[in-house]
Order: sequence, then C-alpha cells, then structure tokens
Amino acid sequence: MISLNRALLGAGKFFLFVGVLILSLQYLPWWSIPDYGKAAILVGLGLALLVLSYVMRKASAVKREMAKVLVTVLVALALSMVFMTVSVHAGEAIGMKFAEPAPQSTVILGSFECSGTLVLNVTAVSFNIRVISVEDGNLTVEVTAPANLVQEIRKTMSMTYWKSDAVGEPSQLNIYTDYERPLILVGFPTHKPELHMEVHIPQGCKITLAMVESSSGDVEMGTGGLSAELRTVSGDLIVKGSYAGLQAWTTSGDVNLDVRIGHSGDVRTVSGDIVGHVHASYGVYPSISGVRGFFADTTSGDIVLELSKDANIYLNVTAETTSGDVKLENMRLIYSGEGRSVTSTTNRFARGIVGTESSHEFVVRAHSTSGDITLKYVGD
Repeated sequence: MISLNRALLGAGKFFLFVGVLILSLQYLPWWSIPDYGKAAILVGLGLALLVLSYVMRKASAVKREMAKVLVTVLVALALSMVFMTVSVHAGEAIGMKFAEPAPQSTVILGSFECSGTLVLNVTAVSFNIRVISVEDGNLTVEVTAPANLVQEIRKTMSMTYWKSDAVGEPSQLNIYTDYERPLILVGFPTHKPELHMEVHIPQGCKITLAMVESSSGDVEMGTGGLSAELRTVSGDLIVKGSYAGLQAWTTSGDVNLDVRIGHSGDVRTVSGDIVGHVHASYGVYPSISGVRGFFADTTSGDIVLELSKDANIYLNVTAETTSGDVKLENMRLIYSGEGRSVTSTTNRFARGIVGTESSHEFVVRAHSTSGDITLKYVGD
C-alpha cells in the first residue's frame, strides 16, 4: 500500500509539473518582462524554495507533501521562463527576429492618381499579395499587419510611382520589400504573423503588364490585363480576369483559375493542383508572340479544368500523365496513347478537339507526372 501511495504521489507530481510547464509556456507573457525582471523573479523563486526547505524540516508528513507540490509548481514556472528567455536570445544570436503580439492594423502606404495604362511591378517576400479592381478612387497600396510591425515595414519598403503624361505610354508603379515575418512571442511553439498587401486598381487604370512575386505568401490577381507574370514559392495562386498573356508559377502551392486567355497562358506548379475554368478567346496582340494556347503542368498534383471558347476558336486538346489517369469530357476524342478507349480510367495520354479546324486554333496542353487530369468542355 505504501509503495502504491508513493507511485500515485510521484505520478501526480509529474503530471502537475508537465501541465504547469506547458501552460506557462503557452500563456504566460514572459516576453513582456525585461531581463532584470526575470532575474528578480528567479531570485524570488529561489528564496521561496529556501524558505520551504526550512519549513519542511519541522512540518508534518502531510504538510511536507503539500510543500513538495508547491515546489513542483515553482520549478515548472522557473524552467518555462528560463527556456523562453534562452530560446529568444539564442535565436537573436543567429539572426532570427522576434516581435510581441499586437492586433492587426490596415494602413495605406501609397495613393496615386492613375488613368490610362499601367505597368505594375510588385515583389514582397513574406506577404500575401492581392491585386484587385475597385470602381473609383486612386491607385492605392494597403498593408495589413500587426500594428507594432507597420513602421518597420515602411522602412524596408521601396515604392516609386511614375505618372505618364504621354498618350499611349503607361504609368509605372514599382513596389519592393524584403521584409521577413518575425516570430511572434506568444505561446510555444512561436508562430509567424500573416502579412497582407493589397493593390487597388481603379476602373480608369488598365494594366498592360503586371509582375507580382512573393516567396512565402499567396498571390491573387483579379484585375485582368494585357500580360501578367505571377510567381510564388510556397503559396497559392488565384487568378481571375481576362489576359492576352499569362504566366503563373508556384512551387508548393495550388493554382485556382477563372480566366479568359486571348493569346497564351502558362501555368505551373510542382506539388500543387491546378483547377478552375479557362476560356479561349481570339485577339491580335503584336507585343505577344509564340504559340496561341494554354499550357498546364504539375509534378505531384491533379489538373481539373473546365474549358470554353469563342465561336471562332478551334480547341486542340492534349492531356498526358505518367502514373495518373486522364479523362477528356464533352469533346471529340481522337486517340489514346496506350491504345485504350480514351474514356478509360487507366488512360495515360489522350487527345480531343472541339470546333472546326478552319477556325483559329487554340492549343491546350495538360501534363502531370503523378496526378490525374480531367479536362471538360463546357460550351462556347
């Protein structure tokens, strides 16, 4: 019975120690206490433990056990504070950035008059970037971030706007920031805050070229334009609107499309899916060369696209996968690369056409290494 009681007491103290340690790491604001304050707390805890050791000598067995429980709590609190402090200082020593938690704040970093055409160039390493249309107002740049980071973001951001007064010559907005998200000191493990940038394009301002790039954020382009080049490494791409030429590339994100392509589109991802709707239209764009068509490529993701077209367009569709399945729907099926019915779920290669070959040809090519491909024609 005595050994059982000791086991129960030992287990209770252990779980109490672990619980207090986790809760204190997660919820106690050690980051807001200066180092001298933390040192004072440790001195106080040490004195408390010394007093307890003296009291326990003359106390009864029950009181000694209660004192041991209190010691367990105090030691857990001390260890959590020491662990958080040492982690922060070690991180700062190797170049890591930390920040205290703060509410999100939205600020306008730039506002410009824009009419006619515009060349937009945005590079923001850690931001989710949205380029959207607004009915009226100025060309504006908004940032949403923790309030205590806004001033530092301003310092790292380069923003230049050149307004063209010549007919037919576009204005130009360039935005660049290499600001990287710090670790927020709340809870354990720490986390990085969401940083958002929005570029509002008024109706009277038409994009001729948009180049938008992020490294660890999502990119959303919703305005359309003559040409757009969109890139991110570990984020998703969301693209809407009409484009003569479109490039949308990501490494580990998905691509979601609802686009009208006048000349050519090139969409690529390595470990994501490509989904949405693509409409093929016909236009003459002297500044854009190459094959007229849409090309989608992914390594380990699926491709699921709905296709539509203008009446004067002839779709020439090819889908190929290495270890997935291919399915073409609602189009005239030509052949399967493996000699099977092109509607078979074991297909690796298939080709189909929509429209008459006397119309303007628009090539659609979809390729996946280990994913499935479904291309469905949904009408003109």
